[in-house]
Amino acid sequence: MPLRARITRHLPFVVVASSATLITADFAKIGLAVPGIEQYLGADQVDVQIVLSGYLLAFALSLAVAGRLGDLWSHKAMFVIGIAASTAGSVLCALAWSPLVLDIGRLVMGAAAGVVIAQTMSFIQLLYRGRARGHALGIYAAGIGITNAILPLATGALMTLGPPESAWRWIFWINVPPYALAIPATALLPARRRPTARGGFDLVGLALLGLATLGLMLPFVLTSTFGPGGWHWLWLALAAAAGAAFVRWELRATARGLPVVLNMTLLRSPPFRHGIFVGGAYFGAFQAALLMLLLYLQQGLHRTPVAAGLIVMAFTLGSALSSLRSGRLVHTHGTRVVTIGLTGVLVCTGLVAAATALPDRYGIPGLVIPLLVMGVFSGLVIAPNLTLVLRHVPAPQSGVAGALVQLMQRMGATAGVAIAMSIYHLTLAAGAATDGRTQHSLAFRNGMISVGFFVVCALVSSVLAGRGSRREENPVLY
Repeated sequence: MPLRARITRHLPFVVVASSATLITADFAKIGLAVPGIEQYLGADQVDVQIVLSGYLLAFALSLAVAGRLGDLWSHKAMFVIGIAASTAGSVLCALAWSPLVLDIGRLVMGAAAGVVIAQTMSFIQLLYRGRARGHALGIYAAGIGITNAILPLATGALMTLGPPESAWRWIFWINVPPYALAIPATALLPARRRPTARGGFDLVGLALLGLATLGLMLPFVLTSTFGPGGWHWLWLALAAAAGAAFVRWELRATARGLPVVLNMTLLRSPPFRHGIFVGGAYFGAFQAALLMLLLYLQQGLHRTPVAAGLIVMAFTLGSALSSLRSGRLVHTHGTRVVTIGLTGVLVCTGLVAAATALPDRYGIPGLVIPLLVMGVFSGLVIAPNLTLVLRHVPAPQSGVAGALVQLMQRMGATAGVAIAMSIYHLTLAAGAATDGRTQHSLAFRNGMISVGFFVVCALVSSVLAGRGSRREENPVLY
């Protein structure tokens, strides 16, 4: 294929992948803003929880609706709407004059992020097949790793240039120029010729799925506010009831030939079913670990935002480098790639936690080295798992299935962040150590126990996915 034709073919992928990586990196750098938001904007614990977990909740709730609208209407139009809303939400957060305005802006950003990510998965699913898709997902994951490395560092550097009371606003201002450039770049995306899915809009199914998502995620969002015990865990009963009603409704709608949100036959595939759980559990692990690490470095070790970003870069760079190769490895080694990656991450989780107990002269190197190795193993998890999950999805379900994958990831991230941060703050409140630094180290190590638990859950699911894949006689490959 001529070079010009190859460039033209891949330009849509460049547009959607670069935009999505910027949005995905938002959570990687938000930890840098938390101290400033608390100190200078007067945000309390509830506001901080909305900034962190409320964003993820809005993200998750918008995914299924956005994915279905893209399938029925236009992935391109939904992508443009999501980018425009992300820009508006970033500006609102940057200009926030009160914690309430910041909370509203973050919820807008979360919902808009769900719209963009749902369309990104659809475009990758529709643009590529087989090995080409695995390679594209590997590049996408590597782009996320590189962006997660560079953007927090660049943001931390910008935060040192202005007055301390407004430095945290750069976390949001830095989003605006690339988002503004992405809007005209969407002209390069393929125009809709026909919907990828037929039928109408399953409002009942979407409402039930939304209630199930809300009921499952809200207790974890509220945990940092109300503590590990309280009435908010009753939301899990609503999640169970809504989830059961959703499955029953979708099965009945399918039998009657009515529009559905999700083709339930997808869940009969063990690799798909276990694979989406792998993604959810692993996102709960590494998102919580990186957020706690940023807080520990700044509050416990009194490192600057730039220094904290440099240390975390070890993980993200390692992940980016291995992701470039892992998308191809999965086609020859299957789920073993994911299982090996999760095993390595689990070992490194213990090493990172143990490094906080080292003497000062060994503390930072003791963190950086296992973080780098942990990142390399992490790159063997995300892109390969996505490749294995999406190869079982037909084109008419690409938007919703991609949204379901992302939905599980955001659910896992919300649960992981809420549990780890609750343990972190409860340990700090206990104040058993003799000095603040030792107490922060203890809080970080206790929080990493929950990270290890999530990695173990992902590892078990990966093993089950591998067994299911070997038993599946005729897997559907797309």
